[in-house]
Amino acid sequence: MKDYKFKFTKIMITLMIIALLLSIFGFAVNIYKMINFSDALAFDYITVILMLFVTVLLAFIIISVMLSSKYILSKEKLVIKFGIIKSEILLKNIAQIVLFKKTNKLVIYFDKEKYSVIVVKKDWYDDFISTLIKYNPEISYDSKSDDEEE
Repeated sequence: MKDYKFKFTKIMITLMIIALLLSIFGFAVNIYKMINFSDALAFDYITVILMLFVTVLLAFIIISVMLSSKYILSKEKLVIKFGIIKSEILLKNIAQIVLFKKTNKLVIYFDKEKYSVIVVKKDWYDDFISTLIKYNPEISYDSKSDDEEE
């Protein structure tokens, strides 16, 4: 079994950090509101408690995406974990893996219409491909140059 962590772009990392900071700010604002309630109604308390829950949930989701997003290759399946979301693909259902050199994208095809782009470090492409083919030798591999892509 081999693990390959997701490679997030700088923009994605920046957006996740901004969302995390906004979540923390929202949590702090709602704690401040709760402390300074004087003549608050039950509705005010319910609103603040709900917003505290939402900000904690958002922070949990963002942190889980940042820390546990990865591909797990085993002899039978490819598991894609994106934070708390998990999907499994049986290796026998993968028909082909293609490396598009122009865009530097690694794509696995299930049939002519379904595919998934693999988002890992470029340095791991060869290891990912060789491990995938080692676990299922029936998967064909192709590398397309600039001319072939067009």
